Amino acid sequence: MAVWRGAGAVGEMRGSVGGATYGNWKGRNIIKQRQPPVGRWHGDQPKIRSIGGWVSRQWAGISAANKAFWNEFAASHPIPDKFGQPGLISGFNWFWSINVNNMLAFGLTALSNEAPPVAEPTITVESISIADGVTDGVITVTPVILGTPADTDKIQYQIAGGFTSPGRVEVESAFTNMSNADGDAASISITGLQVLAYYWVRARYLVANNRPSSWVYAQHQAPDVA
Repeated sequence: MAVWRGAGAVGEMRGSVGGATYGNWKGRNIIKQRQPPVGRWHGDQPKIRSIGGWVSRQWAGISAANKAFWNEFAASHPIPDKFGQPGLISGFNWFWSINVNNMLAFGLTALSNEAPPVAEPTITVESISIADGVTDGVITVTPVILGTPADTDKIQYQIAGGFTSPGRVEVESAFTNMSNADGDAASISITGLQVLAYYWVRARYLVANNRPSSWVYAQHQAPDVA
């Protein structure tokens, strides 16, 4: 960051031009290198944005009866927040979430659900355990499945971190997709983590044409085995 003495319009510049961002800090004009938006196009973000935009547009084309069914579904299906407290989302948000998840996990090219699912999920990820891998920055995640898993289903894993200390403050927005493993996969390995940093991992069970099970969470410090 640099401080400059400007006058008139130049001294009052705000915002970004080219590779520089102009502003005011403690009464002084500053200029600093422009930074790209954090996380905007990382990981699955471009794909999710593309599919999500398409699914959003399909809402206008479904029948009024199905929209009413989605709103009824939403009213009776709260989603736990990161503190485990139930909260309601709209019928549109349920429609969007189920269809986007199914398209991403199962490679679908059309809506999986114009109407909400009738059956409740019978298979869930009850918990996950995390163990050190055999090399630096590698962990192994093992799910405990309630029900009979199938290789045609998926277990979705997401990760957030690395953090410099343990905790779970404002971590929900930091999760990125790591893997959609087969439903009967015994475990997955996550590599390339920052040694001794803390990571949150979450998992849930996905069945095509149904809603996912609730997320389960576990935290682990990436190992330094040397």
